[in-house]
Amino acid sequence: MKSFIGKETILTHCPDVLFDESRFSSGIPAKLYYPRTHEDVRAIAREASSTRTPLTVIGAQTGIAGAGVPIDDCIAVCFSEMTVIERLDFNEPGAPVLYCQPGVTVEAISRF
Repeated sequence: MKSFIGKETILTHCPDVLFDESRFSSGIPAKLYYPRTHEDVRAIAREASSTRTPLTVIGAQTGIAGAGVPIDDCIAVCFSEMTVIERLDFNEPGAPVLYCQPGVTVEAISRF
């Protein structure tokens, strides 16, 4: 799992995660993680819980409400590296169900 620790490091190497399409900016996280597995996500959530540190989830950053914008001193989790489409299930009644990781883009789904 890729990670960046410290505000200056994040500001220097990952400034794009500090805002979304809303262009709101509310702070710089203390830590930024790019998980690749469900186990990575669990470990990050446990760290945030044990230290009582706010957790900000960063998706595709296409929102206009600022919901994925990190707050100051939080732990930020960017899902851009979790891009596995796991399966398409036709066994459910009604429409098929696509199982994928949270970083999968609409473009990737349309090519699937």
